[in-house]
Amino acid sequence: MPFRIKSLFVFAVISVVIIFVHNCGDSVNPLGGDTGVQDAALRPCKNNAQCNADEECKNNYCVKKETTVCRNKTDCKPEQDCINGKCVDMADDAGIDGGNDTGDVDIVKKGKISADPMTVEFGAMRFGEKRERTVRIKNTGNADLKILKVELDANADSSTFGFRTDFAFGSNLSPGGEFEVTVYCQQNDEMPDNGDLLVSSDDGDMPILRIKMKNSYKDKPDIAVKYLNAANEEVVYPEPDKKSPTNEVTVNIGNIPLKEKKIQIVTILNVSEESIVKISEIKYDIYSNNSTNINKFSAYLKDTAEGNEITLPVYLSPSDSIVLVVEYPADTEALDDKYSVSLKTNDLDVNNDDDNKEDGLLILSFKALAGYKDPQLSVLFQNRNVTLSAK
Repeated sequence: MPFRIKSLFVFAVISVVIIFVHNCGDSVNPLGGDTGVQDAALRPCKNNAQCNADEECKNNYCVKKETTVCRNKTDCKPEQDCINGKCVDMADDAGIDGGNDTGDVDIVKKGKISADPMTVEFGAMRFGEKRERTVRIKNTGNADLKILKVELDANADSSTFGFRTDFAFGSNLSPGGEFEVTVYCQQNDEMPDNGDLLVSSDDGDMPILRIKMKNSYKDKPDIAVKYLNAANEEVVYPEPDKKSPTNEVTVNIGNIPLKEKKIQIVTILNVSEESIVKISEIKYDIYSNNSTNINKFSAYLKDTAEGNEITLPVYLSPSDSIVLVVEYPADTEALDDKYSVSLKTNDLDVNNDDDNKEDGLLILSFKALAGYKDPQLSVLFQNRNVTLSAK
C-alpha cells in the first residue's frame, strides 16, 4: 500500500510539470498578449540604441516601433516631431556607456542656416548718402553649422553695397547660435539699387544663403525751373499740378539800358518727394543765335548764383537745386537778341503732360532788347515841336 501511494504522488508531480511546460512553451509579449515569438527572439535592452533601427526599447525589451503618420507636429506627442510624414522622438536616450542614442535613424543631426532679415530695405536715399543695417545669421538646427564665407554676389556693385563682420570664416556656429553682419548701401547715382549678400555653409539643404539688399523710390524724377521775369514776378515751370504744352521755357529778360549788363538767374530744382534728378548734359547756344546776335550771351551752370561753376553729371536729391547764370551785355542797341540752352535729364516727362516724348530734354530760351526806344515823330505845330510816340 505505501508503494502504491508513493507511485501516485510521483505521477501527479510529473503531470503538473508537463502541463506547466506545455502552457509556457510560447513566449509572452512583455507588453501583454501572445506574440508567437519564442523567448530566444526577445532581446533585453535599456535604451533604443540597443535595438534595431525599426525597434524601440519598451519594458526593457526590443519591440517593433509603433509609427504614427502625421501632417505636422501637432499630430505627434509633445516629445516628438513630424519628419517625412512620421512622428519621431526628438529626445536622445542615454546609452549604457553614457553615449548618445543614435538608434532612431529618422532623427538627423545637422545644422540649419537662416537670416534675419532675409531682405534688407535701405529705403529712399539721398545722393551720396550711406546707410547701414544689421543682419543676424542663425543656426536653427540641432548640430554645429560651419560658416565657410560671407561675400557679395558677383552681380552686386561693390561701390554701392558692402559688409563687415567679426565672425571667423571656417568656424562652427553651435545650435541656437548667431552672429551679426553689418551691411551698407551708398547712393552713388540716381538709380535704385539691388544686390545679394551670400553666406556659404555646410548646410546640405541650403549651402548658399542669399540675402536680398535694395533701396527704392516711390515716385519718379521731377525737375522744375524758377526765375524772375522782366516785371520782377516769379515764374515756375511747369506750373504745379498743371501740364505744359511744350518742353521749352521762354525767358524774357527785358529791355536793357545801353552799357549795362543783365544777369538772369534761373534756378533748376528737384521737386520730387524721393527720387534723384540727374542732369547729364548741357548745351549752350543750341540754335547758334550768337552768330547773328548784336550782343553776345554767355551762360554758366553753378552751385549757387555767387558760387562755383560745376561740371556734369550732377545729381539733385529732393529739394536740392543748382542755378543757370545767363549774362547779357547791352553794349549796342539791339531789338531781338536770342539765346538757348538745353539740359538733358532723367525726368522723361519734363512738361508733365504724361507722354514722355520729351525724353528728358529741357530747353531754356532767352530773349532781350538793348537800348531800345519807341520810334518818335517830330512835327512842327504852331512853331512848337510836338513829340508823338508810336505804339
